[in-house]
Amino acid sequence: MSDSATPPPVPRHVFLVRIANVIESVAEQETDTVDPRAHDEDSVACGEDSKMDLEQQLVDLAGLVRTACKEELQIGCEKIVKSVSASIKKELHTFPHNDNSPVLEQANDERQQELDLLRARNESLEAEVDRLTKGLEQIKKATTQRVKEADMKATKLHKIILDTGLGVSGPTDDEVKKAFSNLYHTIFQFVMKHCQVHASQNGVYGKLSTAEAKNAFVIGAIATCVYSELFAPEVKSFGFGSDDDRQLAIVEDSLIKDGGVPNQDIVDWRVRTCRLSKKFNPEGRKVELQCEKLAFALYKKLAGVPYFRYSTSELRAKSAEIKVDLRTIFLEAFHTSMLFRRAEVEYRWLQDDSDENGRLLEKDNIQAVATTGYNNIAEAKGDFRVIFGEVIKADNTSGGVAQGAHVLRGCMVLLGPIPSL
Repeated sequence: MSDSATPPPVPRHVFLVRIANVIESVAEQETDTVDPRAHDEDSVACGEDSKMDLEQQLVDLAGLVRTACKEELQIGCEKIVKSVSASIKKELHTFPHNDNSPVLEQANDERQQELDLLRARNESLEAEVDRLTKGLEQIKKATTQRVKEADMKATKLHKIILDTGLGVSGPTDDEVKKAFSNLYHTIFQFVMKHCQVHASQNGVYGKLSTAEAKNAFVIGAIATCVYSELFAPEVKSFGFGSDDDRQLAIVEDSLIKDGGVPNQDIVDWRVRTCRLSKKFNPEGRKVELQCEKLAFALYKKLAGVPYFRYSTSELRAKSAEIKVDLRTIFLEAFHTSMLFRRAEVEYRWLQDDSDENGRLLEKDNIQAVATTGYNNIAEAKGDFRVIFGEVIKADNTSGGVAQGAHVLRGCMVLLGPIPSL
């Protein structure tokens, strides 16, 4: 063996590159050997032509060699790429990845079966959830209905107890407050339904600047009418009907004026007499007839202003409905007034400015429901109109409610400036 290792063969493209470099070197040397001192012009010219031809041939040869090298490199790269691609494909073919692989098909089938099972289970759970939800909704509705029926029965029973005077001491303060809140709400709904945003220019109502002020004014007008018919001090209802009640009121006034009958005895007589009216008139038909008459009278009064939002033809079509709604107001007001009459303590609704016992307008108990300009009761300085007066309770049965009274429900007012007629 030789001491020196045999050098590896030179690749073809490297060899061609070396040839091109040698040719360029020779061309440069030939250029340098031309004698610039030659004086034979023909020889010089011939030599220059030969030189140019040789240079061009060498340049062309070098270009051909470079082109051959590029082609050789491209061919070699393509072979390498094909070889690598073939190796990769061969390696990849060893795994069951293609669509025709039985192993892959089996795995896909198993996954699909699992997915189908999960979907079926999910559908089953959704159906179960829907069934339970519907069941819960039915239970909720049934429970709500039972609670509603129980509340209605309890309310009815409580009303019977109050109407018959079977309670230990008559209505509670909370019951009186609730009754008046309900009465106000009923009147408010009536105004919103039949009188809202009316553009009448008659009287004070027509001069009010806002819709809220107009609505509040009508609420006050209805409340004052209800007060004067059922709650004024001179009105003494017993529940027997208007004719009988007038006779009983004469008896009560006589007992009070006599002065010889203790006030507590008069109260006891009044409470027992009001209880008897439920037995004498259990269906309340006389009271309904009385409230129908009051509703008709109030309808004529409201239509004469007019406060209603309807045209003349619409009002004729709506008149029956309006009268029914007004009768509902008077029936509710009548039952509320009977709470007062069956109570052993003195309650009073201070709606009328001319109330003989005066008015308890404490600033803390005044609520402004609308205004035509003033921001509060202090700024108004008395320029306001009572919409729904306060409800008070006396601390004794003397009949005097101006002193020692407890305000159960505050006064609702319309702040001015109130326009003059």
